[in-house]
Amino acid sequence: MIVDDMEIVRLQLKRLKVWGEVSGFKIVDEARNGHEALLKLQKSKIDLIITDIRMPMVDGVELLEKVMKEKLAACVVLLSEYSEFEYARQGLVLGAFDYLVKPVNLNDISKLLKRAKLFILEKKEEEKKLRAYDPLLDVTQMLELFESGASIENLAYSIFDKLICKEDDKTRIYNLIERLPGEILKAIYDNMPWFIKFSDTNCVKNLTDCDLNSLEKLRENYIGCIRNLESQIVYLYFGKSYGSIINKTSVFVLHNVENEVSLSAIASHLQMNKNYLCELFKKKTGISLLDYITKVKMERAKKLLTESEYKSYEIADRLGYNDSEYFSKLFKKYLGISPIQYRKQKTIK
Repeated sequence: MIVDDMEIVRLQLKRLKVWGEVSGFKIVDEARNGHEALLKLQKSKIDLIITDIRMPMVDGVELLEKVMKEKLAACVVLLSEYSEFEYARQGLVLGAFDYLVKPVNLNDISKLLKRAKLFILEKKEEEKKLRAYDPLLDVTQMLELFESGASIENLAYSIFDKLICKEDDKTRIYNLIERLPGEILKAIYDNMPWFIKFSDTNCVKNLTDCDLNSLEKLRENYIGCIRNLESQIVYLYFGKSYGSIINKTSVFVLHNVENEVSLSAIASHLQMNKNYLCELFKKKTGISLLDYITKVKMERAKKLLTESEYKSYEIADRLGYNDSEYFSKLFKKYLGISPIQYRKQKTIK
């Protein structure tokens, strides 16, 4: 599109032998000022706009600002007189691709169109990749980080910032970010089925309450949700970075939290000497295997107290404690309050 308030200028540009097969560009529209150009651009986007700077109603710089903000064209070139260099420089700051000095000669515009074509094609290829990009594909990578015990935070930030920088549809950003923790949670459940016995998923549910117009708040809530899920896993699970034996021990205890998880049962499952296993576990994790088993059982008890109507003695029995008083003492030692007090606190909240 050529935009200039002088018909003679528009005519001179159209007569230059650079259009069509020569450059790959063809003139599909023209306008007498920025206002008329914007009205036309609202109906049909253009790859390249060549616009005069000084025009009535809406000048070239104002047109440029609007085009850049609303992404109405891939590339904007300014036309200027020698005396209008300051305006042209302002345009470059605002995102203009380049500027041409009037009167435009064949050599200058030919060189510019070659560069503009490469720029537009690269931009379209980038936009094509972005449209194809779905952050849900990164769930697999996130899961690998969970499994290994490595931090997931940098990847979480990267996904969000990539969407904010490249995506102009706030609703799409919101929907993708809103869906992502739920997809991550589903993947965790599929690959770490034990997690459903312990997880607190309120952070995922609360993400939907965020104000769509506050991307910063959405970012804060999203990162907080990912951190929450990560901390819940790390608190209970010894990933692959601890070594195969420790990882398998952790998985066995978590899977069998409501079954027999004695030291002998674990050693038998791993076909190892019980004393060696206990020594290795303490050395690698800093916690005794017996204390770890208790920790896992108490965390399961918290979930049952919060989300079920089982009595305290029934929960004790489910977790393999024949003596409900002993279970209550262990729970109080672990949390500082009794199972009944814990349930009351959670009910009040």
